[in-house]
Amino acid sequence: MKNLKFSFLIVALFACITVHSQSVLTTSHNKVRTYDRLELHLVETPDLLNPAGGSFFVDLTGAEIAKKPSVKRYSSVIAPDTITSVLKGNRHYFVERADTILLVGEENHQKRITYDIPELWLRFPFALGDSLCGYYHGCGTYCDKLFVRKYGAYKTKAEALGSIVLPGGDTLSNVLLVHSRRSIAVQTMPKDSMKLRLSPFTTDSLRHHLLSDTTCNYCDIRRYYATGYRYPVLETYTTTGDVVSDAESHTYYLAPSTQEQLDLDEENMVARRNLPGGKCMSSCETKSAWDDNENDPVFEYHVTHDARSRTVLLTYELSRPADVKLFVCNVQGVVLRSASQYGSCGENLLQLNYGMLTPGRYVICIETDSCKFTEKFIVA
Repeated sequence: MKNLKFSFLIVALFACITVHSQSVLTTSHNKVRTYDRLELHLVETPDLLNPAGGSFFVDLTGAEIAKKPSVKRYSSVIAPDTITSVLKGNRHYFVERADTILLVGEENHQKRITYDIPELWLRFPFALGDSLCGYYHGCGTYCDKLFVRKYGAYKTKAEALGSIVLPGGDTLSNVLLVHSRRSIAVQTMPKDSMKLRLSPFTTDSLRHHLLSDTTCNYCDIRRYYATGYRYPVLETYTTTGDVVSDAESHTYYLAPSTQEQLDLDEENMVARRNLPGGKCMSSCETKSAWDDNENDPVFEYHVTHDARSRTVLLTYELSRPADVKLFVCNVQGVVLRSASQYGSCGENLLQLNYGMLTPGRYVICIETDSCKFTEKFIVA
């Protein structure tokens, strides 16, 4: 029982000093909106986003990111309850039913498919560890000459929490990874054969065909959701299988700064305001936090570390006395070292010895009475 209480205290403490947990996706914060326009930048560095174990750490500071974005648009031109997503000439059609989003069709310049058994794309709320699975089936045409039947199985899971270091050096913590894996089977036949009466696929027949089909492809979609941002900061698409000779992978980066410019997104604006310092910040400059009721900064800080003495040095200035806490955590969120002091008005110094920490990536968390900050930290 003592160990259980101790573990609970660690979890509770980390929840207080890091960014607001994004372990739950909600309708108000993550629902797709029909008037949003997103700019996606292709990440050209391969094998960049392979999560290890139950958590992940992604560093984009050295990634090759395309300057020219691809634009994704959402609209509802077909019906009020149907959302159309358009990216590079590919359209996907979604329908909202209560707190669920269903994928009901897709279209490009070659094919159009409508799903009579839609795919459950996402459900709200969706928390870490939640999953959903099922089968999908649809029919359509290819180049207006062939009849196409597309079907498969899917499983979507909120499988991990981790951190992402953005190209500018800022760190997003408690990022939720939602992983979808789809099997894809396709049957084609001359369009004239559609005159024949085709028996519909049931769940049992779909399962049977997938077990016997030797030409299935598999698509893995990984979406990385950060607190205070409606859409994934990163999305990866990887296709493998019998029809694809080599794995095809694409990664798109949606900069948080562009998401902050979305219209009428007050819910996420409030969530970002509750982040440590509003954002996770780089330690190369002095940073400030502002009181909501005052124009003057109430907290300025600068973080350095002495590799010889293995000590983190937090130099900070307060406009009024306050408790200041300093933590070193691993990327999974476990507090490894901590220190605190009651800071007086003016300049103060708080030191934290990180002792025998093994080389690797860590997170420094700073907390005062009115604000919180996080910094990336690398032990060589």
